[in-house]
Formats: sequence, structure tokens, C-alpha cells
Amino acid sequence: LSSDTIDTPAGVHQLNKPNIMLIILESHSGALCGYIDSTYSGVTPVLDSLASLGAAFTRCYSSGHRSAHGISSILTGYPTLPGLPLISQVDAVQSIPTLGSIMNKAGYTSTFYYGGDSNYDNMAGFARINGFSRIIDQKDISPGAEGTSWGKFDHHLFSAIVSQLEDAVSPFLSVVFTTTNHQPWKVPSEYEKKIPQFRDPKYNREKTLRTMNYVDHILGNFLNRSKDKPWFDNTIFIITADHGLRNNRQDNDDLVNASIPLVVFCPAAVSQPVLSSTVCSQSDLLPLILWFSGMESNSFNLKGKNPL
Repeated sequence: LSSDTIDTPAGVHQLNKPNIMLIILESHSGALCGYIDSTYSGVTPVLDSLASLGAAFTRCYSSGHRSAHGISSILTGYPTLPGLPLISQVDAVQSIPTLGSIMNKAGYTSTFYYGGDSNYDNMAGFARINGFSRIIDQKDISPGAEGTSWGKFDHHLFSAIVSQLEDAVSPFLSVVFTTTNHQPWKVPSEYEKKIPQFRDPKYNREKTLRTMNYVDHILGNFLNRSKDKPWFDNTIFIITADHGLRNNRQDNDDLVNASIPLVVFCPAAVSQPVLSSTVCSQSDLLPLILWFSGMESNSFNLKGKNPL
């Protein structure tokens, strides 16, 4: 497939069938990420570092307030529509291209990773009918692994991912959905002393800042464990969130509530850092991913746009 003709920033390049690792961080509010708001520079140092090295977006917004809405929009390239999320409307999505089905036709092996029960919100069912050959969830993680009611803690999830990728065949698509940064905002006991206490006079989210910092710490560990793997250099990492948080509790329509991070990290694809204030949303991730992979999103009649 030929690529879209767009004016891209200097130092941003397409790759020929790179591996794609899309990491969707649960409730990871962009308003609490340091690269978007310097007030929180100590909360997400790993993500901030990746943003300074790759292509980062400061005005990316979620398509809904629930995980199912965000995941639907990310994987289909469609904004949130009235009614049930698209991942729950199996008949509605069988005839439209999705990230999984597009990559499947392009020869990618695709895996969906989730630290909880992947049957929740029909995530597993949606993934299976859309080109994902493997679903890895909490049942595939050590039974003794600690967690919350939402699933295993994220360090267990990423350890399982490292193990699974030992036998990875390129090109591959990995979609990872985390669990820990969610009520009850619990930090694993073994990390309790590693995660600092935060003050948050702005939004009063001290407990959330700790779980976000834990997730950021785990993200850094995962990248460090993976950097010498044969697949790493040809992998584009896209890091975003399923939705924001209601930081402005008095005004539901305040965009700060929908703010989410969007960072693309891959030195081979982004050799000069880009910090973009272009307004974009989760429905724009699919065109963005396809462009980096050398594919033409217009061929699939997608609703989103490439925010580059």
C-alpha cells in the first residue's frame, strides 16, 4: 500500500512493516502527565522522556469516559457513537476495517494483552473477530500474582509480555491494556517504598499520582528489559490512554477531563523530536499508525485523520 501524501515534520519517517506496540494506559490522564503540564513533571518521568525523544501530542482527547469507548475508538478509528461501545456491537463492526483486521491482512501476527478478564466489555470477542490471533489476560499470568479487583498488577502483565515476545515473529502487532491506575488506586506492596508521596493542590489526586508513577516506573522497566531484544529497534511504541479523569468535578465539559497522553517512540521513525499542539483524538490513532507503517489510511475510508 502506498502512503498518504502529508507534510510531516522534519525527522519523522515511515518504516516498512515495523512492529507495532500500542500501549493503552488505564485512566492515564494527560492533565497529570509532566510533558503536558510541568506541574506534574515528577509523576511520569519515563513518559516525559519518551515524549522528548519522539513525537508527542499535548492536545489529544478521549472519545468517551469509559474504557470500552476509548478502546473502540482506538481500534476502529471511529469516534464514540450513541448507544453501546463498538466493541459490544459485534454485527456493526464486522464490515468495517479495524487495526487488527488491517494488520492481519498485511501479514502481521496480532496479540491483545490485558491484565484483567478480557471477556469484560467483550474485549476478547472483539479482538478475535478482528484479526487478533492471541488473547493474553489474567488467566495466563501466574495465579499467585498480586492485583486488585480489576486484574493483576501491571508489573506482572509486562513480565508476561516480555516472556511472550521471546518468540515474536516480525512483523507483529501488540495491543496492551493496563489495569492498575484505577480505583482503588493501590500501589503493589513490593513497590510501596519506591513510589513517592505526591501533593496535588490543583486536582486533589494524590493517590492517583502514585499509581500513575508506579505505571510509569513499570513502563520504564519494560523498555529497559526489551531494548536489547532483536525486535526492539524496528518497533514503534504508541503510548496513550483509554480515557481521562474527571479532574474538574464542577464542569463535565472541561477538556481537561478528556485529556490523554499520546506519544510515539521509535528512534528509527522519529529522529528529531516533535511536540505537537494539534488537536486530535483516539479516532486519529489508527491513521497515525498506518502512516508510520507505510500504509494509506484513505484506502480504508477511515474517519480519523493523521495528526502529524
